[in-house]
Amino acid sequence: MRTKWAAASAALVIMVAPFWFAGDGLRASYTPDDLMNLYRCWVDPWRDVLLANLKFWSPYYRPMGALVYRILYGLFGFHPEPLRVLCFALIVLNSGLLYRVTTALTGSKTAGALAALLGAFHGEFEDLYYNGGTIYDLLSFTFYFAALGCYIEDRKAGRPIRWWLLLPLYVCALNSKESAVTLPLALLAYDALYDRRFSWPGFLTGLLTVPYVVSKLSKKSIFTGIPEYQQHISVPYYFQHYARYTDMLFYQPPGWFNIAQFCVLLLILLVVAVKSKRPCLQFSLAFLLFAVLPVIFIPLRGSMFVVYIPIAGWFMYMAALLDRLPLRPALTFTLAAVCLFVLHDAHMRQVKLDRNIAQTIERVRRECPVEPKGAAFRLPGHPFPADSWNLLYIARLHFGDKNLDVDRRP
Repeated sequence: MRTKWAAASAALVIMVAPFWFAGDGLRASYTPDDLMNLYRCWVDPWRDVLLANLKFWSPYYRPMGALVYRILYGLFGFHPEPLRVLCFALIVLNSGLLYRVTTALTGSKTAGALAALLGAFHGEFEDLYYNGGTIYDLLSFTFYFAALGCYIEDRKAGRPIRWWLLLPLYVCALNSKESAVTLPLALLAYDALYDRRFSWPGFLTGLLTVPYVVSKLSKKSIFTGIPEYQQHISVPYYFQHYARYTDMLFYQPPGWFNIAQFCVLLLILLVVAVKSKRPCLQFSLAFLLFAVLPVIFIPLRGSMFVVYIPIAGWFMYMAALLDRLPLRPALTFTLAAVCLFVLHDAHMRQVKLDRNIAQTIERVRRECPVEPKGAAFRLPGHPFPADSWNLLYIARLHFGDKNLDVDRRP
């Protein structure tokens, strides 16, 4: 009974953490990214959105996220609340998936709970809690870790790999965001460190990756020509950027880790992993090093949401270390929870929600209950510049008219 009570308490703490620190994110409105993403998939025929999810190698922009936006709009209309609820639900679910994978890697439920606790909330994941545009990151993590957990559990149980589940999950992860392309490396790392043999389903994930990567790097890709997504591949770039994200991980200012210090930290992690002869530490270290490859060579982002998947490697490594403390599991988890809550609270930034979009949507609903006929829609005094597309997106999505003429002048 005591064990069940402790497990239930730990699960409750993990589930409550994101709401405790960032629950006001449930009240966040659409962001400019949301409006653009929703509008783009809304103007496309349903057939194109569905087909893009089957043809995962197509240059279509993140079709799984497009499908989610489209379904939410179709079911609930032009309202941001369902998207916010879904984002928080995925955050909680992803903590559970991290628990599942870490438990399978370490053989310890305590380590799994600690990893889930570490992943449940972080102040530098700010965009995950307040920006619906990170739905792509959340979905990618969900399908990535669902596939990884499925593979590891099948390997540990000595049963045939459920390729009919693994491959669709991987395709869904790819359709969510490009950061999922490292899953074949994760499967390879597990086989090399745990099983010492390789599987054909794992090999198939690598084959699926090839046409996907070729498509994303082609001239037809939406990322072509956009400076924020241009790759600058070099070793110094890798360490410079990773050092900055590590600053964020430990709540430190820019430059707290320089390249040399970051390399020393990695060397320490490597020595501990090798000396301990624990494959869970070795896997976690390998994972945190290769899982960043899809995003580490593009310009830095302002928060850690872009490295949501690879940061899980740090959480798994930390959890595996904490699990070896000479304390009772319940005490270890309690101390970790208290320390993390104090740490997060001390470094929480006051997030000021942009109310311009929310207020404009409310004004349109209040002042324009009926779609204008025979004239352009105009909203004098709106807060957006004339070259912004926000008002056009709002008006057309509100009225459900893809051809509505919108005068964007303030």
